[in-house]
Amino acid sequence: MHRFLFISLALVCLLAGCSAPQTSDPATDESDNLDAYFEEEPADNEVGSAEFGLQDPMDMVYTYDGEPLEIPFSITGASSGKTTEIGVLLFVDGMAQPYSAVYEDGTELEESYMQVFNLDYGQQENFNMVFQPVTGKAGETVPVMAVTILEPSFVAEGPDNPRYGFHHQESATISRQISFAADAPVQTLAAAGTDYNVVDLPQDVLGHHRTKQ
Repeated sequence: MHRFLFISLALVCLLAGCSAPQTSDPATDESDNLDAYFEEEPADNEVGSAEFGLQDPMDMVYTYDGEPLEIPFSITGASSGKTTEIGVLLFVDGMAQPYSAVYEDGTELEESYMQVFNLDYGQQENFNMVFQPVTGKAGETVPVMAVTILEPSFVAEGPDNPRYGFHHQESATISRQISFAADAPVQTLAAAGTDYNVVDLPQDVLGHHRTKQ
C-alpha cells in the first residue's frame, strides 16, 4: 500500500512538473526597465543611414616615417528623402585620433576628434584623413580604423524619457595597419577646461555638519 502511494505521488510530480518556487531578481527587473528606455525606434521612423569605408585595400599597410599620414575615406548618404547626420571618428591602436578632412580641391576641415557631415540621399563626400598618430613606436605595427556615429548631436529629452533608439548607433570599418619606422610625436590629449571658484564654508555650516555626524 505504501509502495503504491509512493509511485502515485511520483507520477503526479512528473506530470505536473515539479519545480522549486522562483523569485524575481531585482537586478534583472531593473535591466528590463532600462532596456525599455532604450528601445529601438519603429522601422517607419528611420533616423538615417550612410554607406562609408576606407578606400585603400583591406591588406593595406601604411608606413609612418614622421610625416603626416593620409588615409582616403568616402561616405555617402543612403536614406531616401532624409538628411542623415553622421559623425566620423578615427582610432589608432584603439585610441581616438584627431584628424583633418582634406578634399581633393584643397578644402580642409579643422582638425577634430570627430568630423560631422549632414548628408542628403546620394550625397558623397570623398576626402583624406590626415593626421599625426597619437601612439606608436618605431618597429610596431598597429591597427587603424574609422567609426561612424549616427546622429551624434542627438540628446535625450531627460531622465523621464532617456530613449536614444538608433541615435548614437556606431559602425566600424575593417581595420588597416600602420607600420612605424619612427616614433609617433609626443602629444598632450586635449582636456575640457573647467571654470570654478573655491569658497570657504561658514563655521555655522561646518558646526552643523559635525553635530549631525
